[in-house]
Amino acid sequence: MSDQEKRNGTEREREKLEREREHLEREREKVERLQEEMEARIEHEQERLEELEDELEAREEELDEREEELEGLEVEGAEGMREMLDVVSERIPNLMRGIQDTVYSPENLKKTSDALVGFFKSLVDAGMDPDEAAEMTKLQMIHMQNQGMLTAGPFVRAPRVRRVRPARPSRPPRPADITDPAEPAEPAEEGEG
Repeated sequence: MSDQEKRNGTEREREKLEREREHLEREREKVERLQEEMEARIEHEQERLEELEDELEAREEELDEREEELEGLEVEGAEGMREMLDVVSERIPNLMRGIQDTVYSPENLKKTSDALVGFFKSLVDAGMDPDEAAEMTKLQMIHMQNQGMLTAGPFVRAPRVRRVRPARPSRPPRPADITDPAEPAEPAEEGEG
């Protein structure tokens, strides 16, 4: 191979490496942009969470006030009972429904799912393998859940809480040969016992 051919080969390699370096630089910039977008989304979701917490706190205060009203009611005979049941059946369910609608609103769930879908798409658009992007999106969702940015709803499984139950007294074992007294007992086979 001549010196000219070697120089040409080296030049082609240098150009190829330069193109790869430029491509990697563009990819790095995309990843940095994605990271900035996710940080902005996380900040927005944290602000929204704070708003929801404030609203939930206000609803809880309202619930406390309603409970105080209930405590103040005198239950005298059937009339007092009816008055108390009216308060319970009308006010408390509406208040609880309001709290639930605030925390589990379709709007909040849609925003969360849109953010996660956007995150996934941006990773795939940046050239990441879809399976890897799905895994990173899953990790992001878990991170958001751990940070309290996601509420339990149809898209996110709430952590399981194990309840400690008191031990029940053990039952004596039931014999397998208990029969209905109305049915005649089957004769034992010869040779047993």
